[in-house]
Amino acid sequence: MHLARLFDSSRTTDGGYSLEALTSDPKIMSQGNSDDDVELISGKMSMKSIFGKKKLKKDGTEEKIITLPPVDVLQREERRSWIRYSALDAVNTLKLFNRLKEKLMHVPWFLKDSIQGTMYNFYEKCWRPFGVLLVKMESEGILVDKVHLSKIEKLAVGDKQIVADKFRRWASKYCEDAKYMNVGSNTQIRQLLFDDTSRRGRIEMNFELKPLSKLFKVLNTEKIFEEGKKAPLKYRTIHLHKICEGLQTDMYTASRFPSLSADALKVFARNIPSNQIYWIDNACSDGYVTEEGIMDDHKLSDIGTDYEDCSYGTAFEAFGGGNKGRELPWGR
Repeated sequence: MHLARLFDSSRTTDGGYSLEALTSDPKIMSQGNSDDDVELISGKMSMKSIFGKKKLKKDGTEEKIITLPPVDVLQREERRSWIRYSALDAVNTLKLFNRLKEKLMHVPWFLKDSIQGTMYNFYEKCWRPFGVLLVKMESEGILVDKVHLSKIEKLAVGDKQIVADKFRRWASKYCEDAKYMNVGSNTQIRQLLFDDTSRRGRIEMNFELKPLSKLFKVLNTEKIFEEGKKAPLKYRTIHLHKICEGLQTDMYTASRFPSLSADALKVFARNIPSNQIYWIDNACSDGYVTEEGIMDDHKLSDIGTDYEDCSYGTAFEAFGGGNKGRELPWGR
């Protein structure tokens, strides 16, 4: 996996760095380095493809769902197949290592503008020893300053809450129930920005005047009573809808939903000057926060924020530019 990471650090979909995905990739498993030389080696097969069985309905017909027996059952009842599967795993791992070693031996290792050897040399000199060190740290343990870590944890938890509240205040201006949303939920964030039911390549026509909303269950932190209930329930239902029609993305997940990865969010935010991020994010200071939230545009200008130097992303114009664009929770 470390060799594969050095060879290609962008494998985020289609199996990533699993043995099955790597041994099925022509770029990795081809003999030599020529694009024309693509003699492939049979890749690892998944356990589900070998041992999986379709679930049976009550009437005896097969369902679409494929189930996998526990490993100890497979080792007893499918002994020969299990031995072949395990042996092929070992063989494929060795062949994968040899292919990646060959690939990296043709990639130069640069350090301070000079070639130090190949990337396989880098692996042997730096990554392997570091892996050994990590194993020792995990087995023997390390000394840490528990008091210092406790203080840092409290600061981090407080900062996280401040940022979450800031995002909810901003989003609730466009969608009222966003004040109760779980900001750690990609599904809820995606619903706000893109409509979580939308996928790439599928166009949905909506002739209603109001945006379509989707229901979500969230913790009932406000202890709101539902009609007919004598006590507040643990969870409550909120309605979230798309808050911006103009926000577009070219990045999608393997399931073809709009991506919310760090790279995708950077396209929306881009580079905001550090002084602006500091003043806007410094919500701990009462001097820069009102009951409505962060200081208005005029007061921020008074403390040194130069908007002319900002390099805003696509969200700035999508939300109308100007003050509306600047009040977005940048960088988060």
